[in-house]
Amino acid sequence: MLWKHPIFSGTAKDRRVMPAVQLEQYQARYDRRTRQIEIRGRLVSDRKAHSAIVVDDMDTKPGEYWVRAYVGRVAPTGDFRVVIDEPVPCGGTYRIALCFDNGMVTGDGRKLGLLGAIEKPYRYVRQTYRFE
Repeated sequence: MLWKHPIFSGTAKDRRVMPAVQLEQYQARYDRRTRQIEIRGRLVSDRKAHSAIVVDDMDTKPGEYWVRAYVGRVAPTGDFRVVIDEPVPCGGTYRIALCFDNGMVTGDGRKLGLLGAIEKPYRYVRQTYRFE
């Protein structure tokens, strides 16, 4: 996130402008062979984003603040791919936020950070993951 932040990129243009955000073509898929979950989607926005963050907020975790986060790049088309390479065998919620070139981080275009994350629940049933 820091490599594109306005403080380090040298530009503060539109620093306080909240982007419009819409997630399309969301897809989560579990690959039993690699034991990885791949999350794909397309961001539709009036601003350019550079990274997608997926926070795995698992139902079973050792503490309230213990979560795993995974990051992927957002292509100029808005497409992104994030690989969860250490899925825990339980259910939970994926919280998706996007990092924009102007420094904003949001998922819903209304709230900042993970408070505005898009929530996608998942379940672990019969040794596989079910995505909603």
